[in-house]
Amino acid sequence: MIKLFYTLFFLVLSSSSVSGVGLARLIQEESFAKDRLFGGLEINLKLSQGVPYKMNFLEKPLSLIIDFNVLSFDGNDLQKLNRSKNIKLIKFEKLNSKWSRLSIQFRDYWNIENTEMRIDPNDSSAVISILLNSVTEDDFKSKNVNAGKLLQSDDLGTKEITSATNNSEFIVVLDPGHGGKDPGAEAGGYRESNLMLELAAAVEESLVRNTEFKVILTRKEDVFLSLEDRITVATQSGADLFISLHADAVIEGEASGTTVYLLSENATDKMSAQLASRHDRSEILRGVDLSGLDSQVTSVLIDMARQETKPRNEAVASFILEVFREKIAELSSQPLRYAAFSVLKSPDIPSILIEAGFMSTSSNLKNLTTPSWRGGFADALAEAISRWQIKDKQAKFLMRE
Repeated sequence: MIKLFYTLFFLVLSSSSVSGVGLARLIQEESFAKDRLFGGLEINLKLSQGVPYKMNFLEKPLSLIIDFNVLSFDGNDLQKLNRSKNIKLIKFEKLNSKWSRLSIQFRDYWNIENTEMRIDPNDSSAVISILLNSVTEDDFKSKNVNAGKLLQSDDLGTKEITSATNNSEFIVVLDPGHGGKDPGAEAGGYRESNLMLELAAAVEESLVRNTEFKVILTRKEDVFLSLEDRITVATQSGADLFISLHADAVIEGEASGTTVYLLSENATDKMSAQLASRHDRSEILRGVDLSGLDSQVTSVLIDMARQETKPRNEAVASFILEVFREKIAELSSQPLRYAAFSVLKSPDIPSILIEAGFMSTSSNLKNLTTPSWRGGFADALAEAISRWQIKDKQAKFLMRE
């Protein structure tokens, strides 16, 4: 269930993979799998260009399975990549015209500590870096079974290839805060708008790498987008979850850590009326045309939708904070808060806002500007969303019954 690609390259890469033009290839001379100096494994794969990929563990034989769309291994001696005493075998197979597979067979149990893809802006070449830690069999199975990442041999025929239909079943809209003429917070020569683009790209690649979800960004470059336009993107795309990403700064005092925000209940009634008056009523609630209804009725219907969505908002926030506590060392002193953020006003789409950190705090700013920290944040968020989606889907099924 795991794939990875950079946001700005997705459409180009997908189209080139299908057409066969510009097929990516492994550059063996700059690729390796080796033991890390202070324990663990490091796998670095240099590619002629970035491609979508996904990873799973296979239980028998114990292996890391990496599926690429599409990557050529022609002319490479993969055993020369192996510089580790912990790896038994590295092999390659071509699955079909769209997917190829690298299997790395281990002697013992490992879990992924961090993974990222770095794209060279000059020639579009890419490096996939995978860091693994040694774990017990129980820890290995506990983590990977819960996350749906542990495959059996019988799964290999179906798990490695994701259809467009499956991808479209659950849609996550990521909203990098600010942009263009609205840079947001600024500190140390950095703009919140740019940092949130980079963070959103990391979250997108982790979601695509770790799940089968379809991911949409409200913006993919440093452009201005109104708050209501961001909601419109979520509504028109049929979003199942909306997440707005921010990084605040304080002028006085000091604040630190990650905070998850939900919509303030106190503002609900007033916002229902404002929402009804500002938006095209045929687009406020999916599947419900409010045109022709008076404002009072409209407000009631919107408020009913919002009340139905409220427990789902709280549930996804709970999952995010649970995983963040496991994976991210620093949360704010009050990690769950409520506020009347405009981007959280969509009545029937679970919506949260995450302040990833405070740019005014040097340690937080360092995190936000460090790719490895962004990758860890993204993986934690992707895992939380995946856990929530499973429970949310089960709850919906029980309600139908």
